[in-house]
Amino acid sequence: MSADAPSQPDGPKPHINIFALPQQTTILSIMIVLVIFGVLLSISAGTSPVELWPVLVIIAILSVRGLVAKPEHDFHQYQLVPAGETFAPLQQRIHELCEEIQLTPVPQLLIAQKATSIATSGSLRRWYIFAGEAYATWMLENLQHPQRKMQVHAILLHELHHFQHGDNIRIGYVYALLRASYRVMLWALLFLMGWITLLIIVADTFLTLSPADLVADVEATIAAHGILGIDLPSDLLIAEADLQEMQQQIARTDYRLVLLYAITNTLGVFLVGLVLIALIWRKLLRIREYYADARVAHIQKTIQPLMFAHLSQQRSQDNDQSAIVSLQWLTHAQRRVWEQVPKPVCRLFVSQPAFKDRFARLRGPATIYDSGPRLALFIGIYGALLWFLLANTSLYHISDWPLHFLILTTYILISLGLIVQHVQGRHVRHEHLTITAITLLPHTILLGSVLCVLWVGLLFAPAMLADFLDAAIAVTARYAGIEQQGLSAAAAQSFVIEASIINLLQIPVMFGIIALAIWGQSQVTRRVLTWYSFPQAEHRLMRVITASIALMALVLALGVLPLVASIILPSQGDNMYSPLFWASVGGACVLGLAGGLWFRQQDQRYAQQCPCCKTPVPDTYAAGNTCPTCHCVLHPWLLVQYDTEGTR
Repeated sequence: MSADAPSQPDGPKPHINIFALPQQTTILSIMIVLVIFGVLLSISAGTSPVELWPVLVIIAILSVRGLVAKPEHDFHQYQLVPAGETFAPLQQRIHELCEEIQLTPVPQLLIAQKATSIATSGSLRRWYIFAGEAYATWMLENLQHPQRKMQVHAILLHELHHFQHGDNIRIGYVYALLRASYRVMLWALLFLMGWITLLIIVADTFLTLSPADLVADVEATIAAHGILGIDLPSDLLIAEADLQEMQQQIARTDYRLVLLYAITNTLGVFLVGLVLIALIWRKLLRIREYYADARVAHIQKTIQPLMFAHLSQQRSQDNDQSAIVSLQWLTHAQRRVWEQVPKPVCRLFVSQPAFKDRFARLRGPATIYDSGPRLALFIGIYGALLWFLLANTSLYHISDWPLHFLILTTYILISLGLIVQHVQGRHVRHEHLTITAITLLPHTILLGSVLCVLWVGLLFAPAMLADFLDAAIAVTARYAGIEQQGLSAAAAQSFVIEASIINLLQIPVMFGIIALAIWGQSQVTRRVLTWYSFPQAEHRLMRVITASIALMALVLALGVLPLVASIILPSQGDNMYSPLFWASVGGACVLGLAGGLWFRQQDQRYAQQCPCCKTPVPDTYAAGNTCPTCHCVLHPWLLVQYDTEGTR
């Protein structure tokens, strides 16, 4: 920060500069990627009865292919053609605006024969802005008007910001990833239906299958084709001992458990994918529009031209049922069906924000970030999605990577979401318990459901409850392979009950780890924001905060979680005798100590020191604070000024 930092500005009320904070669109994109890729990676690294990494590879290839091919997809869907000489002044104005905001390459203007408004398309370095012919004609006419040309500039700057902000890559990739995952989810649903049909048809034959009879059938088939005289290789022959072992494994197989596993995994993935598309994807599309609006306000120093342009656009869309929702997922036939849906129902799936929402976000840009219970509920939904997938496809222990993954990502997302609260100078102490509590919502629902079933069964059908518990214990023991160890029924029952109690005890452990990590990170963030004289703070301070979040996550992953798991889980006690275990814990201690020493050194040098007059600033950080000696604004890069009055 330079010594001639500006003093308290006069004029319009300053607002929080959302571009100086971690981007909300980036956070939401990461959430979608983590739910899809992170679950598959964590399950592959942990204990899982199936190998899911091939699915991950397939989705990765399809998503990259979809991102690269998106321009061709849009060309075909919207029937895009070059703008031509008629709209050359509009293309020239786009070129001039790109020079003003230092954006390269310059997007090419296209005319869409199947679109009524304006939008962007492209991937990597191929950038396009396309608009309906009527809309492009309206912009061309108003470009010559002395008053309305600012509205055209605002519209074009809005679209250009999507490229400057990286929406064509970030959101384009998430869109391609969701499309690829949706196809896999549809395949999973068909796979589930096939599993159910197959198990119903072949259940009896499967349970009574004899390997010896199978070999006899093979020999009879060979004899019937006249090639019995051919000697089969010895490695193709099945030994008698192997035949007996196969028969024992088949006898121990419970096809009902196989059916349950198929249902919980395939149907679960399908349902979670629908939630991703309905909630996080829709939220992501709306927030990227708020960011583009904010960039226009920063450049033009007023929101009036942009709001007038949005207001006129919304009035034209009110009569167009297909214009109020993103139709990228729909085919031509599906869009015709969509146009028959009643408008109140249609608006439940709106992806473009309404005029009043855009206006409210520009007057209070910090509201782009969720705060308090809304942030807690949103992170709780994310945790529920992860838990629903991880608990059904992996062993549910804190010592396994799947649950590590849930704790770490929850901590990271909450910490990033709370940065805006710290920047505004708010105390978020009361929000910590609320947020961490709601992140445990799926566990609470599970525990409450189990207790309700047990109490109802105990009161009204105790005999049926006893049979149900015996069956549940037997199924769990068989799934865990306990019966292969030659244990008695009582021993297997004791094992299952003990494992269930340990799993329930993990809920308060998760709560404590997440709560303490968030509390510690909040203290670090609040203190870093007092480094007023930190060199190049406008470029480096947020990097320090995000690096501290990453460092805390590494310490949790390498040291805290493995150590806690070894203490509370008897099955993990042997890890304490492993050199690799202590190397991981020691590495976490070294990282934490090094980070703490660096933090203390920087804090003593730059904390609560005015960058202009170098005098101490005794007050704690708050947005818009000034030095009591020279009245220099502290962290002016966190504030931005533009006029929000006169637009209703």
